[in-house]
Amino acid sequence: MRSATDNTLSSVTKALRVLKIFDSSTPIWRVGEIAEKLVLSKSTASRIVQTLLDEGFLVKDKNSPGYRLGSATLALGGHFVGENELYQEVAPVLNKVVLETGESAHIAIKNNRHVLYLNKQIGPYYSDIQTQTGSNNPVHSTSSGKVLLAYSNEETIDIILGGELKAYTEYTLTNPIKIRKQLKEIRRRGYAYSEGELKEENYSMAAPVFDFDGNIVCAITIVGPLARLTSKNKERFIRLLMRAATEASERLGYDG
Repeated sequence: MRSATDNTLSSVTKALRVLKIFDSSTPIWRVGEIAEKLVLSKSTASRIVQTLLDEGFLVKDKNSPGYRLGSATLALGGHFVGENELYQEVAPVLNKVVLETGESAHIAIKNNRHVLYLNKQIGPYYSDIQTQTGSNNPVHSTSSGKVLLAYSNEETIDIILGGELKAYTEYTLTNPIKIRKQLKEIRRRGYAYSEGELKEENYSMAAPVFDFDGNIVCAITIVGPLARLTSKNKERFIRLLMRAATEASERLGYDG
């Protein structure tokens, strides 16, 4: 027999799962869609949505019967930015990368089988980079994900490569053996480069940032359209990226 505490924890878990399905690709959800996505009864989904509405974590969309994230989520994000050491220390370095390259740049952390963008700064040149702070992309098809995975322990690598490795373009690497070889090469040279693996017309490059204990804590990533990348720019961007990652690591106490 489930206790009242168990039921409360179950409800909290379900509410958190509801919040997590809202992202840049699907910012609006209807109750029926939430129920189907999370395999919940419609009454359970409706009850959770109402609770989240009451608490300000969701709001009704003005142009549809669906719901969007509410201001309470923004407040939490603001507190996170204000208190998170990683964000505070690495963000100024990211800004310099954008100024020096003109491209967009991210701070990315590993989030299970995905990378989560902790910060995004947009360069002065327009580029259709469909990411935003708080959004996720798959580890295996992004340069940031591959850097984060390359410096992870073997157990983590086994778990990621033992799961589904979806092909997003014809260039997405999905063979676990080939990815392992790529991870070894990333550790040797100290950065990752991805060309058209998530979106055919884009490239990205990433370098690892370490904390004072020598553990990888995030990746700094430069991303932009392939049409704007020359061999000369690529070499320069990699040098700038490596220098930025070193500076960010030093700001976090890493002494090499």
